[in-house]
Amino acid sequence: MWNHITDLLIRKGYERINQETEGILFRESEECVYMVTLSYSEQGEDEKPYLSIERKMEFALATRFAKKVSCLHLVFTNDGMFDDARQHLLEHLPNIWFVAQDTGRLYIFERQINEFDGIKDELEQVLKHCAEHLKNKKIGFRFTPVNTAIIILNVCVMFLVMLVNRDFLAVYDSDIMLSMGAMSYSTVMDGAWYQLVTSFFLHFGFSHLLNNMILLAYTGCELERRIGSITYLFVYMIFGIAGNVVSLFWHHGMGKYVVSAGASGAIYGVIGALLVLLIMQQIKTPDLSPRRIVAMIIISIYHGLTSTGVDNGAHIGGLVAGLVVGFLLSKISQYGKLE
Repeated sequence: MWNHITDLLIRKGYERINQETEGILFRESEECVYMVTLSYSEQGEDEKPYLSIERKMEFALATRFAKKVSCLHLVFTNDGMFDDARQHLLEHLPNIWFVAQDTGRLYIFERQINEFDGIKDELEQVLKHCAEHLKNKKIGFRFTPVNTAIIILNVCVMFLVMLVNRDFLAVYDSDIMLSMGAMSYSTVMDGAWYQLVTSFFLHFGFSHLLNNMILLAYTGCELERRIGSITYLFVYMIFGIAGNVVSLFWHHGMGKYVVSAGASGAIYGVIGALLVLLIMQQIKTPDLSPRRIVAMIIISIYHGLTSTGVDNGAHIGGLVAGLVVGFLLSKISQYGKLE
């Protein structure tokens, strides 16, 4: 909010006193010089610092322009709850407005000046926009359409395999899973290219499915919310295919015959893309941060490398694809080509 308000003042012709003092701006008009100070209420509830800076800057500006100086103090507070200390400021400063950062509201009390250089309405509009943007950023987990459809599809495919084969244990049988669309190097090289896609909608058992879908629900919905549903569907398919391609040559290079299935490659792509976007866009929330994602990636890859039955090739392939795509998406977003 601080930066948005500063930008508003600059657009209206204000300029900073100097580069070191970002919280003091002024504008010369025909009648007087308008001065606005920006500060946080946590810096102190005593009126003396406000009066001191006001008198010092008023003297400097009056000397420079030979005009009357009119001052407004914009004080940022965490919320709109005004305790005794803030009430004390209101009683001793007739030119103070409060900005509540949690709601984006401007508080002007009865004894305060009701208008200042015609900025009140524009200031309220800027704060309203900031509050709406902050609200969207604070929204926690919520299901998004494409990722939810992908999760449902994965669950339905598992029950379809059981239904077609009339056996609840069919999802644990490699031969049955291969016939239903799982992937192996030999079958793909023989022309079953569709397995590069169908295999990441199949899972070997309930535990495999549950673990993947929980992780996909959390990371996939977050990524879709940030890049849009159509783009998310497109990149999800890219991640899954990239993970499967690396998986094929990973196991073939080690001389292993492996039947692969699962959404892990696509999910690691989602994680990689989300990590890059969070870093490039400098986004950090209590529930989601680059540090947490990096820790999750390191633990998961370590677990895969020290365990059996884990498709490390798909994980690494999907992750690398996600990092690359995430970087491209962030650059496209910067140039305004992606909302």
